[in-house]
Amino acid sequence: LVQPMAKGTVFDLTGDAWKARKTCLSSLFVVTEDVTLDFANAVRMMVPNLLHDASGSKTVDAQILCYLLFVKGTLNILFGAELELPQDCWDKLERAVKHFGNTRYDYATPEGVKDPEVFADTAYRANDHECYSSCVWDPCQIAVEWALENADKCPETCGFSKMMAKGFNDKNELVATAANFVVAAAESPASAMAHAMALVCENKDVMAKMKEEADMVMDKYSGEMNKEFCKDMVYTSAVIDEAFRLKAPATMVSREAIEDCELPIKGSGKTAETVKVKAGTKVNLCIHAAHLNKDVWGDDCEEFKPERWLGKTAKTGGAIGGGHAFMPFSAGARGCPGKAITIMWMKVLFAMIFHSYEMEEGKPAPASSGLAADAEYDEVVKPVAEVSKDGKSETGANARHISKFVSWIPTGIPLAFCEIEREYHNENEDRVEVPVMREMGDSQLHKVPLHPNRHGITF
Repeated sequence: LVQPMAKGTVFDLTGDAWKARKTCLSSLFVVTEDVTLDFANAVRMMVPNLLHDASGSKTVDAQILCYLLFVKGTLNILFGAELELPQDCWDKLERAVKHFGNTRYDYATPEGVKDPEVFADTAYRANDHECYSSCVWDPCQIAVEWALENADKCPETCGFSKMMAKGFNDKNELVATAANFVVAAAESPASAMAHAMALVCENKDVMAKMKEEADMVMDKYSGEMNKEFCKDMVYTSAVIDEAFRLKAPATMVSREAIEDCELPIKGSGKTAETVKVKAGTKVNLCIHAAHLNKDVWGDDCEEFKPERWLGKTAKTGGAIGGGHAFMPFSAGARGCPGKAITIMWMKVLFAMIFHSYEMEEGKPAPASSGLAADAEYDEVVKPVAEVSKDGKSETGANARHISKFVSWIPTGIPLAFCEIEREYHNENEDRVEVPVMREMGDSQLHKVPLHPNRHGITF
C-alpha cells in the first residue's frame, strides 16, 4: 500500500514540537477497559452488517473488511464512541483502500514499470493526492467538525479532547492528525489482520485451536469481550505474533546515527562482526530480512508456526540472541506506540469471527471490486485530478502537504464467511430468537450471545 500522509503532525515533527504532541497523545495507546469494550461494541455492531448475506455465506476482501473495522476503532480513540460518520464517509474510506491497494510504490502500471524520477510528476501520482484528499482527509474533516460542535460528547480521554486541552487546536492540524491516524492505525493493522486470517485459513489445525480457545474464553467471560478476556487468548496471541513475523505490514526501519558507532551485522556479543557508522549516516533495516533470517529463527523460519511463541519462548519466538530481531512495530523512541491497541483489536475480531462464522479461503477477486467479492467495479478516484505544468495536483485539500507512507501488502485476499446457526435459550431453557442485525439501541453490544448447542453450519 502506498498511502500519502499529511505533514505537520506528531508523525513527522521533530524536537520539542514532537515531544509535546507525543506526551499529549501517548495515553491513547493504553489498552483500558473502556477502550476494549468500545471496540468490542463496534465489532459486535459492524461485523454482522458487513458479513451477513441471505444465503448464509459471503466472500469479502479481508483487507477492506479489517480496514473498516479498525478505522472505527481509531475514530473511537480519537473522538469517542458517540461519533457516527455518515455512510458517504465510509464509502469514501473504502474507495481509498481500494485505490491504494492497486497503487505500487515501484510505479508499476498496466503499461510496465515507470521511471520514478519522471513518473512521479504525472496524473497517476496526482490521483494518489486527490484520493487521499477526498477519501481520507474529507471524512476526517467531517469528524473534526462534529467534535468541535459536540465537544461535550467527546470524553476527556480521547485524542481530540487531549489536543484541545493542550492548545493544539488548529483545525488543520486536528484534521491532519486524524487522517494520519486513520492511515497508520487502521491501514497497517488491517493488512496484518488480513494476512493473519489468510494464514489461519491455510492451516486448519491452527484454526481449530483458535476456535476452541475463542469458545472457551467466551464461556469463561459470559460473552463479554473485555480486557481480561483478551489476556486469556494466549494461543491467539501466538498466532498474531507469528503472522506479524511472516507478514510484517511495514518494510523498513530508518534511523540516523547521532554519533560515530559500530553496529553488529552478524553474531552477537564480543564476537559479533560489526560495521563502522559515522555520525549523520542514515541506516535502514529491512524488517522482512530480520524476520526471515535463518541464523536467528532457524531453518524453518519461512514456516507458519505459532508454537514458537508459546511456553519458554513466548517472549522471543525462540529467536537466537533474544527477541530483538522481532520488530513489526519498529523499535526505540520512534517505535509505533499502537502495538497493544492493534493486538487487542485483532484478538477481539478473531474471537467474534470464530464464535459466529466458519472462515475459509475464497475465490480470488480484483482488489478494486470492493468489500463483496462479486461487487461491480467502482471508479476509485472521481474526478481525475487536474495537473499543472509542474506536475502538482491543482485540486484536493492539503494535496501539496503530504509525504508517502509505504507498506508492501496489497488488497485482494478473498475470504469466505459462513454464518454458524445457533440456538439461544433463556434462563427457563425456552428457545429465543436473537437477531443477526443489531440496532444501536441494544444494550451491552460487547456481550456476544453464547450457545448451549451448536446444531449446524450453513454453507
